[in-house]
Amino acid sequence: MYGAITERKGIYELVHAMTRLEHAPTLIVAGEQDAGTRHFMRNHIRSLMPAPVVLDSFISNDMERDLFSACDAVWLGYKGHYGMSGVLVQAYRFGKPVIATEDGLIGWFSRRCELGPILSDLSSASIAKAITETMTSWPNAHTSASSRDNLLAQNTLGEFKHTLLQQMA
Repeated sequence: MYGAITERKGIYELVHAMTRLEHAPTLIVAGEQDAGTRHFMRNHIRSLMPAPVVLDSFISNDMERDLFSACDAVWLGYKGHYGMSGVLVQAYRFGKPVIATEDGLIGWFSRRCELGPILSDLSSASIAKAITETMTSWPNAHTSASSRDNLLAQNTLGEFKHTLLQQMA
């Protein structure tokens, strides 16, 4: 999990699901946490095996590059987020599968570009299934390179300006 770490990012559900996995991967939580999340993490991460890596601070560009290079998958189990995510673009750039909720642009791009398992809910069972699927089946052999290649091409500053100008005309 990467970025500003809050309850809206699905961290509580992810941690609860991972405590139920027999062979859980190592959870890396990188980014500044809000007070509620920090309290939750202090009380719940002890039950995770293997022990998680928690970096509760702003992440520099160099550290970001290292984290995305080293991880196996990226969590995008966001709740009520309908916009785009820079984390999704970074996961794509580094060729990492994502576990994403089905809502909004994150869900749309993840499904359309076959970037990883899509969650219809944040139940422990759904999350555990997606983690297992990610660790055993992704990157997906049937992923179309052309559909994935459009993701970055459509998310540039130039494209944003062009779209904004079209909508204002």
